[in-house]
Amino acid sequence: MTAPASIPASTPDSPRRRGLGILLQFVVTAGVTILVFRALGGTLEDALALDRALASPRPWLLLAATLVLFGGYALAARLWGWMVESLGDRDPGARLSLQILLAANLGRYVPGKIWQLAGLAVLVRRRGMSATVATAASLLVQGFALAATLAWGLPALLSDEAMAGSGAVFWTLGIVAALIVLASIPAVSGAGTRLLFRLGRRDPDEAPRPGPGFGPRWLGLSLVNWGVYGVAFILFLQGLGFHIPPLEAVSAFAAAYLVGNLFVAAPAGVGIREVALAGLLLPELGDAAMAVAILARLWMTAVEVIPAAIFAWIELRGTTL
Repeated sequence: MTAPASIPASTPDSPRRRGLGILLQFVVTAGVTILVFRALGGTLEDALALDRALASPRPWLLLAATLVLFGGYALAARLWGWMVESLGDRDPGARLSLQILLAANLGRYVPGKIWQLAGLAVLVRRRGMSATVATAASLLVQGFALAATLAWGLPALLSDEAMAGSGAVFWTLGIVAALIVLASIPAVSGAGTRLLFRLGRRDPDEAPRPGPGFGPRWLGLSLVNWGVYGVAFILFLQGLGFHIPPLEAVSAFAAAYLVGNLFVAAPAGVGIREVALAGLLLPELGDAAMAVAILARLWMTAVEVIPAAIFAWIELRGTTL
């Protein structure tokens, strides 16, 4: 007599559990967002008064900001392609890297941090590339990007004194120097890569064992990439009619991005990033801060998602640009 086929007990409950998990993430994110927003003295009227963010709009600056921001996304994709090559696979090239990475990035807007990497693995397999190498490269690039946001954003998180006068320059340069020194120590950068793999639910033994030049090189490239994002945000603020000291604007922008990413329950940091950015811009923008933060989110999302949707459609058709 043959044994009955085993049926995983968790299978019927899996969709329900996933649904409850997603619902819980949204509830937690919404609750924290509302609490922080109220703690900052914000009101629903502030959030809905988007006209406050349009003090004196200049369309040509907004267009320039959009082009620079897209250039930042393209550079991030290029860094991923270079990282793939450094890990032993072939470099997919600038155009294909952008197509693959932006299409995969749509997974960032789904609760749970695995969807972006899962989508990336599917897309690279279609090109005969190693999913293991591609996802490892993505984890490393994201890790160095977070380190770069820390370097740019920590002054804004420290204190008002850290951002006053030349304080922002001093703190930023000091943090960059400290991170470069740490990244040049193989034991430190190696521990960081293993941690990234653990967080990405990958075997940490698969993480590369970097030499002294690996960390500073990729940290430097990530700092440049985030410098491009910072320039885009400065142009965006000026396009809305606001003028904030450039380093203060970049630091606030990077700090809000960092906070949003560290709050893992929020897909793409939605909600958390906006209230963090509004709080950091509040001294300069007053009651327009929340509206500016919301418009910034809409702007960044549109510049990423519209091309990404086009690339995803191309991927579904099984073609390349």
